[in-house]
Amino acid sequence: LSRLNQGRGVRLGNFVITNSQGLKKTIVLNSNTKTVGDVLNSINNNTIGIQARLNEDGDGILITDTTSGTSDFTIVDDQGGNAALDLGIRGTGTQKSGPTRREIQGSQTFRLTIAATDSMSDVVKKINDANGPLTASLLTSGPSNVRMLFTSRSSGDNGRFYADGESVGLNINSTGTGRDAIVSVGGSSETAGTLVRSSSNTVQNAISGVSLTVQSVSTDPVEVVVSSNNSTLEKNLQLFVDQFNKIRDKVTKETAFDASNKTSGLLLGNPEVLRTEQALARLVSQRSFASGQVQSLDRLGISLNDKGRLEFDKEKFSKIMASNPDDVKSFLTKEKTGFGARAKVVIDSLVGVNNSALVNRNNTWTRQIDALNDRVNSMTARLDKERERLLLQFFRMEESITRIRNNASGLGEIQYLSR
Repeated sequence: LSRLNQGRGVRLGNFVITNSQGLKKTIVLNSNTKTVGDVLNSINNNTIGIQARLNEDGDGILITDTTSGTSDFTIVDDQGGNAALDLGIRGTGTQKSGPTRREIQGSQTFRLTIAATDSMSDVVKKINDANGPLTASLLTSGPSNVRMLFTSRSSGDNGRFYADGESVGLNINSTGTGRDAIVSVGGSSETAGTLVRSSSNTVQNAISGVSLTVQSVSTDPVEVVVSSNNSTLEKNLQLFVDQFNKIRDKVTKETAFDASNKTSGLLLGNPEVLRTEQALARLVSQRSFASGQVQSLDRLGISLNDKGRLEFDKEKFSKIMASNPDDVKSFLTKEKTGFGARAKVVIDSLVGVNNSALVNRNNTWTRQIDALNDRVNSMTARLDKERERLLLQFFRMEESITRIRNNASGLGEIQYLSR
């Protein structure tokens, strides 16, 4: 699998096969899945009528749905993975060999249909839209001199490709050949070293923990000196200090009380803010009691001042890195008890996406707002009905008053009859 897609390999993960009867099968590609044969075995080990084999050209996987359902036969990646995409089998099956047989063709060969009416720009667009191993572009050096440039998406030997333009009347020239970088590691002018290949000019882990970037060919040995560089860690610690202080300043502003004009911040007395302050203060002041010389941030030069803000003594940090780098690494990165692991637990408890203090408080406020909105809507509906009732009552009273007036007017016109 690692050699597919011009050496880019196949990203491991899960994908789901759904047959035409709606039955599903999840295929799991993990670290034990090494070859295309392993993938075929995983797919064929099913009870939903799915068959997998190499296609006739031998350049990909052919998957067949042998059931007689009426729904679509589909393969989709699961949980945001890309395994089916990299294998070329993600999609919807097409009908083959009768109405009860559908296939998904996972060929690694990219085939394009070029129409007689297509322009050079159309061809370039089709090549690039196919997301194949090549990209194409146009080079124009005059009104009648347009050339098409093909570039491999992969570097090194994996990026080599062959193009035959004779059948379509094109003159194709190679401007560059992909080659792996080859580095001899550990050799000298008298002894040969170990040859290490890389598809790019960067060689990873030829020396443990070291990345070598090859700049040019050399016939003489090149000495590589590996020394510690604390600048990145120092910058990240400074960033942590700065972000902590920003949170502290924001909390101070929003919880302040001005006695002179009797005003306060929006979050004064808020229990979640108090809990956040206490949790962060414990995090940066707590000792880990791990083995070694570094058991707290104070040993790295990070400490709380009397205003609750962090200060970073870079000179103290440089000294501890020079004398105890392994202890610093253990304190920061050790699983479960390291500062990074403890910080993640604290932050997740405060602002984690699932069950955390601030998220729960936000959900509570949201429910309260929704309940109040429902109450407002209910009261508005009741008021609208009451308004209609009062208006109707008013109209009826008006009608009654009008009838009374008319009756009174009629009574006034009645004259006494004498005998």
